[in-house]
Amino acid sequence: MKKSIQKTGLRRRKGITVAEVAVALVVISIISAATVGLALNSVKVESNFTAVTAAQNHGQNVLNCFRFSDDADTFFQALQKLGAYEFDSAQNAYVLTEGGLTVTVKASFAPKKLEFTAAKQNGDEIYTYTFPAEGGAT
Repeated sequence: MKKSIQKTGLRRRKGITVAEVAVALVVISIISAATVGLALNSVKVESNFTAVTAAQNHGQNVLNCFRFSDDADTFFQALQKLGAYEFDSAQNAYVLTEGGLTVTVKASFAPKKLEFTAAKQNGDEIYTYTFPAEGGAT
């Protein structure tokens, strides 16, 4: 019986070939590359979301300080409780650099107006608003 199997070429294979291993490695590499790409993109999106959320929260706090301040001195004292703001006379604005963000606040009290801008360290603005809003709504 053994002779007839060997003569007809129907031997049983044992193991896998090098070509099969190479194909499996290519498939695994493609799947791994796609997974790493998705993970890196997710980290970037999360980082941007965190920066925007921090800017919005800080902006709301600045706006509250502004609403309840009657003059520039009271406003500056309130800002100091939010962070180490410094007055930049070249920009005529209060500036805070903290946690990868640069916050710029321009305030006037006659008429009462506030401009808030938050930018990343590379200069990209991520959040900005003016109070009162366009159209005069407070």
